[in-house]
Amino acid sequence: MSLYTQIKSRAATQLIFKALAKGMPDKIAACSGGDVPGFMMYGSEPLSGRSYAISNNEPVGWGAAANHDGSNALNHVSTTMVRNTPIEVMEAKTGMQFGRVEIRCDSGGAGKFRGGLGIRRDIKFVWPGHFLSITKKSKTPPWALEGGLSPEPNTLHLFPDTDESRKVGTCRTAVEVDDCIVSLSAGGGGHGQPGQRDPVLVLNDVLDGYVSAQVAENLYKVSIKNGKIDQ
Repeated sequence: MSLYTQIKSRAATQLIFKALAKGMPDKIAACSGGDVPGFMMYGSEPLSGRSYAISNNEPVGWGAAANHDGSNALNHVSTTMVRNTPIEVMEAKTGMQFGRVEIRCDSGGAGKFRGGLGIRRDIKFVWPGHFLSITKKSKTPPWALEGGLSPEPNTLHLFPDTDESRKVGTCRTAVEVDDCIVSLSAGGGGHGQPGQRDPVLVLNDVLDGYVSAQVAENLYKVSIKNGKIDQ
């Protein structure tokens, strides 16, 4: 029951914010990731036969506001007291190993103020078992405000580079040794026209790896060469 209450609460929070933004866009932030992309692995330990079930709540990017960028890689604004599960716990107690957990470049919605960034997590399985994804908001992107741009929605990529490769939202699947899954959590929506962003902020984003030089030039109209703004 609590799972479905959480899903509805996240949707309700963003719906209320979106409605309020129509009358006060300078007081409300854009959409934050759209959801809390969760996942779980469960099964039996190969040596002991002991059952396990470990879950994790994936962070997302928060939406930008009228006077600042969105925060990177935090739990959804409606579940700010929820914590994720440490990698060390999941690797010790399940058949998951993590080859990469990093902030995703260009995952925040562009704007005068940029949406926060989501993350990428690469999972490889060293034990057989079952994997459960609880990811909503995987088809429609988080909304932006005042001419800002929306980021890509949450995506879970099952078995990339294989004949069984597919992108899903909520699903349950059996996994075998050496199977791989990639989790891509969404960033936040942008606020304001991207062309109005301070070029110095764009430069800092490129230097920090938050925005690619290509996106800086195409969306923000700022050319970055050799670590400097090309006038």
